[in-house]
Amino acid sequence: MVATDGHRLGSSFISGNYNVKEKISMIIAPKTLLHLIRVLESTDAKSTIAVSKDEKYVLFSNENLKICSKLIEGPYPDYDKAIPKK
Repeated sequence: MVATDGHRLGSSFISGNYNVKEKISMIIAPKTLLHLIRVLESTDAKSTIAVSKDEKYVLFSNENLKICSKLIEGPYPDYDKAIPKK
């Protein structure tokens, strides 16, 4: 995951076995992701989150949760050039 608030750029990479059917690229508001994390941390059960996307919105859902957010329009910066490799 790579994120920016317009002033700072951060990245986080976690190795694991994830059931990802295809790579999806989108820009999501930081508040949406913080809300999603808070909700998921409040539950003890591990749950699969489905991510659905169309041109303007993203939906995170499972059997107990539905969070919809408008996507931020525009291209994402090429973070590979901004983050040092070592």
